[in-house]
Amino acid sequence: MRAYEHQCAVTGFRAALGNTFIGVEAAHVKWHSHDGPDEVANGLVLEPTVHKLFDVGAWSLTDDRRILVSAQFTGSDEAIGTVRALHGRPLREPLPGHQPVRIEHIRWHREPRLGGVFRQPALPL
Repeated sequence: MRAYEHQCAVTGFRAALGNTFIGVEAAHVKWHSHDGPDEVANGLVLEPTVHKLFDVGAWSLTDDRRILVSAQFTGSDEAIGTVRALHGRPLREPLPGHQPVRIEHIRWHREPRLGGVFRQPALPL
């Protein structure tokens, strides 16, 4: 969490009550249950809703770490507008000295043939 300054890597959300950071959580890109390592290069800091959407495959990442939204994502007008507005935006990188998410973990998440969960096809970039 410190590698991302307790800030969501997608939305930039960062909040605290006193000295306690709230509203974000750690997320594995390649799931721990699928032998994903517990390290910064396999992790993101995300808001809980953004984390859930990532885990169910509503969005993933391109090899150059841009947000890729599934064309299958539906919901209220507000939800669709909010999520689709993220499409193509670059992911926030961790602080200098910390390795960004490794390509092999991104590809695992994005590619069903590798075991990933992203709901293809993606919206066009």
